[in-house]
Amino acid sequence: MKILDEFVAGFRNHARTSSGRSPGNDFESRHGESGDDRPKVPADEAEEHSASASSRGLIQILFRFVEEIIGSADSLIEVYSDRIKLSVRRTMVQAVVGAGAAVCAAVWLGASALAIVRGACGGLATLWGGREWLGDLTGGVLALAFAAGAVALYLRLSSRRELGRLRAKYERIRNEHNHDQDTASPAGDG
Repeated sequence: MKILDEFVAGFRNHARTSSGRSPGNDFESRHGESGDDRPKVPADEAEEHSASASSRGLIQILFRFVEEIIGSADSLIEVYSDRIKLSVRRTMVQAVVGAGAAVCAAVWLGASALAIVRGACGGLATLWGGREWLGDLTGGVLALAFAAGAVALYLRLSSRRELGRLRAKYERIRNEHNHDQDTASPAGDG
């Protein structure tokens, strides 16, 4: 932007120093200035002045247009950078809130499971005649057996589901293969 302003300012200064070529000046004082001995006709000089003024005006319009484009680009870049900053900030806040909620849910579920196990262990201790160590041991073994049973049940159901899916896939492939052979054989006979 600074270079552009300096160029326009230099162009204006050049126009002021060369104002001796304007139509209202003395023709004889400029005799021989352009390399020929005859003075310029005022009509030629006016035409030259209007051409240089129109080219100056065109250059100024072009410079203004370039300045506006650069200003618009700067504004657009600033808007996009602000949007990205806001988006990152929102994402970070959502991640922190989500992580906090997950930790709270895990602690809550862990505490409730612990309360259930502690209650079951207390009941088993009462069953074993007040021996707390035997109640805790039995409760721990039962909790582990329950967890192992749940995992085994999940794996069994998952494998059955996978086998059913594979069976359906292979039957579909076999049917498509048989269908393709049935339609290909009559064409080969003909």
